[in-house]
Amino acid sequence: LFSLIPRPDKTHLVSTLPADIGIPLDGPLFQRTRQRFHDNLQRMTEIARNANIPIMLSTVPSNLRDMAPLQPSANSATLAKLKAIDSLRSYRDFGPALAAIHAAREDDPDDPLLAYREGQCLEQLGRAGDAGGAYTAAADLDGCRLRAATPMLEVVKQVADGYPDGVHYCDVAAVLRSRSQLPVPGSDFFLEHVHYNLDGTWQAATILAESIVHDVLGATWQPERLPAAPERDEMLGVTVLDRLAADSLTVVLFDAWPFNLSPARDAERKQTTARMTASFLAIDPRERELFATLSLDAMHQHLWTAMGDAWLAAGHPDESLAAFKRHIHRRPWEAAGYLGAARALDAQGKTGDADAMRKRAHAAADRPS
Repeated sequence: LFSLIPRPDKTHLVSTLPADIGIPLDGPLFQRTRQRFHDNLQRMTEIARNANIPIMLSTVPSNLRDMAPLQPSANSATLAKLKAIDSLRSYRDFGPALAAIHAAREDDPDDPLLAYREGQCLEQLGRAGDAGGAYTAAADLDGCRLRAATPMLEVVKQVADGYPDGVHYCDVAAVLRSRSQLPVPGSDFFLEHVHYNLDGTWQAATILAESIVHDVLGATWQPERLPAAPERDEMLGVTVLDRLAADSLTVVLFDAWPFNLSPARDAERKQTTARMTASFLAIDPRERELFATLSLDAMHQHLWTAMGDAWLAAGHPDESLAAFKRHIHRRPWEAAGYLGAARALDAQGKTGDADAMRKRAHAAADRPS
């Protein structure tokens, strides 16, 4: 969005990140991008309205608490002050640390890490509301523009407010913030800076669903009809292995630029690794061994067919069939799951059932996408 350097279309997402990690909030590049975002969003809205298509515009939340700013402090005096502040924090002297932060911010009000440290101290002192404001300011000041800054969120509402009817507005960021038990959303809802974990995905989905039911359909939202988390996971076919795969994809980011610039990289990596360890110990030892052989691409793109192949190669057709069936449950439109299940059934000697699976694979392949 911000980079002026052309990027290849088919490439890993990390390689499309902004080339400049010091884009100031009040600088010309940010202001031009904000205006372009406004104009494009308005144009999209006009296209929908002219076609009599109801449209809902929503804000985009991000992890404000548990990912430190990535833009390094440029002021040598600020760096020295941050070192002293971190020393106070290490002794849990949050009151004196906060006073030192306020003094430092008078001299360097735009340093994102000072604002972030302010949020951390305020949270430790029990001032959750003030902490939330400081965490938000830190993300806004961070020149590495991974997260949607407050002015970008305001654009969404500005565009929506420009239309009296046919355009609905859902402030997902604000509602998600109200649902978090933290001062602002963090690792409760996010894997890293911007990507939801399962709980965050569920929260965002229910926020949008409630808004659609209430504002678009004019009906009554009935939250009691939503499944509890265990039932939801069963319906979705989600297991501990999926959570482990998500964290496995996340932890490698801490060694990639610009994530490796984070002053809290070690703590952030430790938090993710702790989740991974808990998940790893919760699965069957044989499953652990097979999972460890998978590539990151396999975990990301086709976890359960990869696990099915691994089980089958290890001589366990029963477990292989279960893995392929889980893939079918989650992606019934893909032929790969049926073909894998057919191979597992062949290995069990169930030729008739295998042929039936192959027919389902052909049907899935012939289905219009």
